[in-house]
Order: sequence, then structure tokens, then C-alpha cells
Amino acid sequence: IYLLPNLPKFLYYDEYYALPSRISIESLQKQELDDEEQKTAKALFELADIDVNELVNADNYEDFKAELEATQATITEELFKYWETNKNLEIIFDIDKVEETENRTVRNPYNNQQETVKDVKIVEHVLDIRVKNRTLGVSLPLKNRSKGFNWFFSFLVWFKKIQEDKKNNYILLLDEPGLNLHATAQSNLLKFLNDLSEDYQIIYTTHSPFMIKSENLNKVRTVLETDKGSVVSDSIQEK
Repeated sequence: IYLLPNLPKFLYYDEYYALPSRISIESLQKQELDDEEQKTAKALFELADIDVNELVNADNYEDFKAELEATQATITEELFKYWETNKNLEIIFDIDKVEETENRTVRNPYNNQQETVKDVKIVEHVLDIRVKNRTLGVSLPLKNRSKGFNWFFSFLVWFKKIQEDKKNNYILLLDEPGLNLHATAQSNLLKFLNDLSEDYQIIYTTHSPFMIKSENLNKVRTVLETDKGSVVSDSIQEK
């Protein structure tokens, strides 16, 4: 089969992976994270243009933190362009280190006595994701926010990464997006999908009336199960 380079690629999503609050960079490097965490975390690091191998082997993290801060500013701006429930929040990324202390026996050259010294070594690097309330000045781990907020944030990271790929023309197929969102947040998601549709064709399934704009009923197709199989109809009167 020969695929022409200008043909669109289909991206199908039936599960939406939430980012954890803390991501082990070593586990990401070795692909030891859970499948869902691996995919979303990888998308986040690619979005920040950070090479995981370089970060693990580095002695100084200032350049990486600068990249993460630039990414957190971009994501925060994009997220709260759509998330209208609470606009006083911002995303914070930081690189944390997990250290272990090892006891080592050495001989003191001055008195020829054996002494125990402690060596501190870094055993793990961790990306810490927090959400700060700018009004209260308090931050919490991402997992402590609502499931809907975490979902929306992770969903945005996914598609920001897709938008970085200028070489491919994608058709996005989404199965039941917004299941964890309340009615207002589903409306926010629709706004995001509408803006995204300026560059991509999007087809999504839903059982939620909040995921359908009454002025856009012409875009709706109903899927009916009959004795003869599934029937796709442009009539909204069916069921």
C-alpha cells in the first residue's frame, strides 16, 4: 500500500489520558510508566522541546526549567482561554530531585584511621505539576484539582502537541469527549473544538445534549441500531 504524503491522517481517540502530578523522568526515559501516563507525559516533554536523555544526564537544570516555564505560560494562556470555571489558576512546572545517601568507608591519610563518609547521589528526577490559585497564593498538585480540570488540561496538552506538527493534515476522531466535564465545561470544550476545526476536520460521538449547539443541528448525524445493522441518518427526529 502506498500512502501519498498529502493525504490526511486519521487520529482516533477513545480514551483520554490524564497527566499525573509527578512524573518520574527516569521511568519515562525507560518507558516504565503506565501506558496512559507514558503517552501524555511524552507529549508534554515534546511540547516543551526537552530531550529526556539530556535532562537525566545534566548537572544544571536552569535551561530545562526555562523551557518548562515557557511551556507552562503557553499552556496556562491557552487553557484559561477556554476554561471559564476559574480563571484565577495557573499551571506550574518544576524539576524535583530524589536523593539517596550512601555510607562509604575511607581511610583518613592524616591519622591512618578509617572513617565513614556520606555520599549523596541523585537517584531520580521528577517533573512536578502543580496548579496555583493566584488569588489565594496557594498551589496544589494537579491530581488534587477536579477530575474534569485534569482531563481538560491533559486533553489540551495532547492537542497542542498535534498542532506543533505542521507537516501532517489530521482528521480527528473523538469518542465521547468531555464525559468528566459539567455542562459549562462541555460548552468550553465545544469552543476549543470549534477553534481547532479551523485547521482540522473533527468528528466526535456524544450522548450529551450539552455537546451539541442548537444552531448547528445541521452538523449532527444520528446513529441508530436496527435489525439490519447500524444506520447513520441526518434526521434528528429519529430518537
